[in-house]
Parts: sequence; C-alpha cells; structure tokens
Amino acid sequence: MEWILLLIILSFLLRPKDRGKPYNHYFSLLNQQLQKKAGGQPSQLVDLDTVDNNLEAVQQRLHGETKLRLVVKSIPCLPLINYLMDRTGSRRLMVFHRPFLSFLHRYYHDVDFLLGKPLPIAAVTRFWNTCDDEQKQRLNQIQWLIDSPERLRQYLRFARQHQIKLSINVEVDIGLHRGGVSSADELSVLLGLIADHPRYLQFSGLMGYEAHIAKLPTLPWRKQQQLFRARDEVARRFTQLVSFIQQQFPDLWHDQLTLNGAGSQTYMFYQHMSLFNDISVGSALLMPKGFEHPWLRGHHAAYFIATPILKKLNRFELPFLEMISKAIGWWNPNWRQALFIYGGYWKAIPEAPGGLSLNRLYGRSSNQEILTSSTRTALTMDDFVFFRPQQSEAVMLEFEDLLIVRRGQIVEKWPVLSRSISEVSHG
Repeated sequence: MEWILLLIILSFLLRPKDRGKPYNHYFSLLNQQLQKKAGGQPSQLVDLDTVDNNLEAVQQRLHGETKLRLVVKSIPCLPLINYLMDRTGSRRLMVFHRPFLSFLHRYYHDVDFLLGKPLPIAAVTRFWNTCDDEQKQRLNQIQWLIDSPERLRQYLRFARQHQIKLSINVEVDIGLHRGGVSSADELSVLLGLIADHPRYLQFSGLMGYEAHIAKLPTLPWRKQQQLFRARDEVARRFTQLVSFIQQQFPDLWHDQLTLNGAGSQTYMFYQHMSLFNDISVGSALLMPKGFEHPWLRGHHAAYFIATPILKKLNRFELPFLEMISKAIGWWNPNWRQALFIYGGYWKAIPEAPGGLSLNRLYGRSSNQEILTSSTRTALTMDDFVFFRPQQSEAVMLEFEDLLIVRRGQIVEKWPVLSRSISEVSHG
C-alpha cells in the first residue's frame, strides 16, 4: 500500500508543467498574413530586420583587415545573396555545390569564389563543359580547394589538357580531422607541385575550418576556457604553416593570398586576432536552432518554417492504445490535443506557439506530421504553426521560395536556388 501511495505522489511531483501558450504578437500577425498569402501550404520565412541586426553583430566583431565571405549553402537564395552583398560590400562567396558554382559564376562577373570543399575532377570537368567562352576567360575568379597531392595532380592534368591556369587554395587540417594538410611536409609536396608548374597552377592561399571548437565536450564552467585554449591551438597550427610558406616558398607568398578560416559558430573568437584575412559566415545571419551558442549573443532567429493545421483533435490517441493515451494525456497537459499539419519531418523543431512538441510515439511523417499540444495554445484548423530549422543549408532547398518579412509584414517572395539549376552545355 505504501508503494502505491509513493508512486501516486511521485507521479504528481514529476508531472510536466503546462507549457502551452497562445501566439505572441509577432507570430499572431504572421499567422494572419499566411492564411491570406501562403496558399494553404508550408512556407519558409526570413525576417530581414533580424538579418540586418545579425549582420551588424558580425561586422562589429570582424577585425579591421578581415574580409567577409558569404557562404552560399547557408543562404541559397539569389536575391538574399544580392541583398547581403549590397549591405556588406563583400564580393566574396564560398560555394560547395557544383551546379551553384556554374550558375553563380555565369551571373557574377566580379565575385571571388572559394570552394568550400574539394570537388571531384568529374565535377570540375562538368563545370568547364557548361561554361561559355566568356566564363572561361574568368577562371581566375575561382579558387579551387585542394586537399591532397593526388587531387592536385588530377587538376594539373586537367589544366594542361585545356591549356588553362587554375588558382589553388590548400585545405588545412587545423583540428577538424576530415582531410587536408596537417603538417609542413604535406604542404611542401603541394606547394612544390604548384611551384614546378606555374603555367597551369597558381597558389591562392589556405583554408582552415575549425567548427570542432564550438562542439568540444567539456564541463559547462570550463567551456569558455576550453574554447580559447582550442582557438589558440588552431592559431598555432595555422601560423606555423604560414611561416613555412614565407620561409620555404617565398616566391609563392604575397599579400593578396586568401587566408580563410572560422565560420558562423567560431568567427567571433578571432575578432582581436589577425590570423585570417578572410572569414566565412552564412548561418549566423539566419541563426537556425543548431547555431544557438552563448557566445553568439547579439544574434537572433531570423528563419522559420510555417505550415497550416489540417486537423485538430481534442485528444491524443495512440492507435489501439486508447486507454494508455488517455492516461498519458491526464498526466501530461502538453499531450491533451493532437494537431495534424501539412507536411513535416523537416530538420526543425516547433517554435510557436509555445507548448507544441513532435510526437515520436506516434511516429514521424513528411505528409501529415502530428504535433501534440496543451489546450492553452488556442489553435484551430487553418492556423499556422511555426518551426525553427536546425540548419538552413539543406532545409531551405526543400522549398521553392522565401517569404520576406519586414516590420512584421510579409512584403516579398524570393526564389530559392534549385538543387539542380538548369544549365546549357557549351562543351
């Protein structure tokens, strides 16, 4: 009898609090507009006012001589890229996807492109075959990322075959351990190949990405100390390689080399250092959920998914387990209602109104995902629920357009870059 009484007491003590709440003013206004402008289907939104604030935070933290490079995979929307380049004056892009490179290189005649990952030689060949004659005259706009002697020899053979010169940026492993050179000996092999073939190859710089700094496992009260210790180790490794080039390959060294590093999660660690002269940022401007860190204070969420409620059920029931479902709903006030939405299974979590949750007991669905909620959310059929994506680079490509928000109003619709942008072969 005592055990039963103890279980009852524990069940009340451990009972979840009701997290449900109606929309705040911001999302209430967006819900009203989406019901008129979204065509009754899932949409994604970017708040440009918040993007402006995030961009200001980035610019305040960049070292005076450090140039901003926008990361296309995180902002894959041409009008958004144009907007950010106009606001910053930057004419530097980092590109990861070959079709995007083909499209953007044809579109921009004055932009410096740095590949964010080494492309297979087959992708380079495809790029060349889709270039028109005018583009082929502008190959010096592109810095190709090289991670190994084998890949560089492939690029050398390609350059010799087509009688062209390729700008080569060397990927440096400064702690992430996913490829690239990690020692002066490895770098020496690559630089030797470049120095021996000046007609076909030219050295354009180094690229060192170190996202691991932001994800180091450590005790919370030691986090900041650990972060700066890791930052200093990155700086030591990168500086050693820079010094090696200056001393052993002085003919390849000049002040216009691109020394790229950091990223949205780590750029602020270098605001008082001159280690990199080229910093890549993309996601920090939109602030998906996965980039929420204490040291990114001043950055706020600017990117959301919104989708309408198709069905509202006043109780949540698991198939063939209705009695258990009823008990769960009694115990957890956040599981009192079931909402079936249009679409789902995005890499995103519910954001508004408060108290919504994905229901893994029922199972995920990309057709009609179920959300459970408290009755205090005050939602009904055709209302929109809002999600906060974990990232933008893959999620944004699942939609055709971006709805642009200014001062709480949906003002424009911008097309997103397609995964497979149509291209005309000129080869």
